[in-house]
Amino acid sequence: MMRFIDRKNFMKLNLAISTVIVLALINGTAHAIPQEEQVTTSTGAIFKRTTFKGFETSWIALDGTIWSNSSKDAFDNEDLDALKPPLNFLIQKSNATEACARIGGHLPTRDQFEKLRSYFEQTGNGLAMTDQGSKDFRLIFSIKDIPLGYWSSSLNINSFSRIAAYLTPEGGINDYYGYRYYKFTVICTDR
Repeated sequence: MMRFIDRKNFMKLNLAISTVIVLALINGTAHAIPQEEQVTTSTGAIFKRTTFKGFETSWIALDGTIWSNSSKDAFDNEDLDALKPPLNFLIQKSNATEACARIGGHLPTRDQFEKLRSYFEQTGNGLAMTDQGSKDFRLIFSIKDIPLGYWSSSLNINSFSRIAAYLTPEGGINDYYGYRYYKFTVICTDR
């Protein structure tokens, strides 16, 4: 047999629930900003969810750079247009740069990746992220399956344009083995 609550008891229940919610907010057991709207890394860097052009999900870093989530697809980074060769050791037009352009962004440079890395906990030698740093990185950029790497638009100046720098899954920067025909994923920036 079902029991219905009368109006008087309904109002008491509603008041009790409202009181619990207010007390939780005052005591700090609930957050005014939902957890997924802001993530603080183990180094104290704060990434805030934002919107930007065609980025499905994007995060603004401490320096104001907006970063997209990791792409689901992998791309090569070879020149698509012989009339747009690398300029100042930056790739002008490739499948990787075009993937970012399609959503209104840019393929990050090596320097931008270095700045991004600085927000995550590093190993003692600084060549990779710690387990916690990697965990924070994967959380922010929605990475489930660890990719081979993330392309940058920067070329190795000693490679005759055959090799581009990329961010490794361990959180290091590799300048020496990123042959541009490899297929890596991309994380795009707003600038």
